[in-house]
Amino acid sequence: MSKALGIREDNRLVYEGYSGYGYGLWPSPILSPATFISFFEKNYDLPIRSDRFSIKYLFREEGFDPVSRTRRGRFYKRDGQQPNQWFVQPHPILIQERRYDGLNELKKMLYTYSTFQFFSVVKRSEIKEKLVFLGHDDAHSICSIINVETIATNEDLVTLKSRPTFGIIPNLNEGDIPDKRRTAVTNSLILFSNEVHKASPISIIDRARDAAAAMLGAYVEKENIGRFDLDLNDLIKKVRNSGKDKRKLIAENAADIVRIFHARAKPSEMERRNLRPITEQDAELAINCVGTILCELGWAQW
Repeated sequence: MSKALGIREDNRLVYEGYSGYGYGLWPSPILSPATFISFFEKNYDLPIRSDRFSIKYLFREEGFDPVSRTRRGRFYKRDGQQPNQWFVQPHPILIQERRYDGLNELKKMLYTYSTFQFFSVVKRSEIKEKLVFLGHDDAHSICSIINVETIATNEDLVTLKSRPTFGIIPNLNEGDIPDKRRTAVTNSLILFSNEVHKASPISIIDRARDAAAAMLGAYVEKENIGRFDLDLNDLIKKVRNSGKDKRKLIAENAADIVRIFHARAKPSEMERRNLRPITEQDAELAINCVGTILCELGWAQW
């Protein structure tokens, strides 16, 4: 018999119990819509805010560390036809229910979610290839799965780490970006930022490469050391061969990291060179590299 959560549609109060028998929880737990996504998926749908009770999975947060951006909690899965009939004890916050004589349970219709074995959705071998989106289509966090452990109640306690989505780009000094390439650079950064908020690590690295090429291209044209429309590898060589300015050295090496990640993300390259798969941590490094390039070229500050 698995534990279940029941949610009232009118007041959003939460109940917990077994097989339709339960009690009210107060304070109410933090419940987030959850969507499981593969690293390689490009087309997916996130829950819509206005359609609250069609959500397939919920994440019940039981611990959060803002420094490490880790969350711990349990997942629940939507139970068949909704809502379901429950028999419950009076909810502690509903004063009118305190007059209840206690001879019989109160009958309520609740939207029901049951705990489930986490590995029925994600196999342990696939943990590093899955992302969890918490929230709705217009406001959500993107998390990687760090650990899964079974607790005494035979439930899976899952640890997640969220991807940073605010402050991913330093504060731009747009006036310092060369006039001829300013629009191209800012547009590439907008596309890059959008990917960070919604995409897989491989897609993030793709857009990081585009942004790095746009930035180095603008620098190369400004310094009159070559064409701006070259491949990223050629742009890196142009910057590298133009002098020994330490700021340029850091920028060119940050761009080179992005270039290498982009190359190794290709399945054919991974197989040919026996490389490990791209991870969420690789994507975070690529994100930081984009910001570093901007700062080292003097076009932004953290």
